[in-house]
Amino acid sequence: PKTVFIMGGGEGSTARETFRHKSIQSVVMCDIDE
Repeated sequence: PKTVFIMGGGEGSTARETFRHKSIQSVVMCDIDE
């Protein structure tokens, strides 16, 4: 995939690990704002 959606990303470690894959061009992260 070129785009990844992350629900509840927290501190961003999931997004950081996702960008290790060469094919990823963008990450969309949605987190609950309390």
